[in-house]
Amino acid sequence: MAIVVEEGQKKSSGIVSFLMWLLIIGVVVAAAYYIFFKRPELVPVAVPASFQNTAALSKIKLNPDAVVNNPSFQALKSYIGTLTPPTGGRANPFLGF
Repeated sequence: MAIVVEEGQKKSSGIVSFLMWLLIIGVVVAAAYYIFFKRPELVPVAVPASFQNTAALSKIKLNPDAVVNNPSFQALKSYIGTLTPPTGGRANPFLGF
């Protein structure tokens, strides 16, 4: 003959269960508000005095021909050879197989 032992289910009080659900829903709503709807406060940043001249720098017109034809630029030497990709690999690694 088998002995059957059943544990009785512990019922929590209705008010305790209600308060736990209310707490869980409140935390989810508060987290959603702070993640999706609240605008972050902007931090005021004091710009250093050396950055005040950036407006003048943005108006400078650069002539690439003057740079290329400059003797100082022509005197530069390249100490690195041309780079070649390793052999045996795929030409485009992003293509499917």
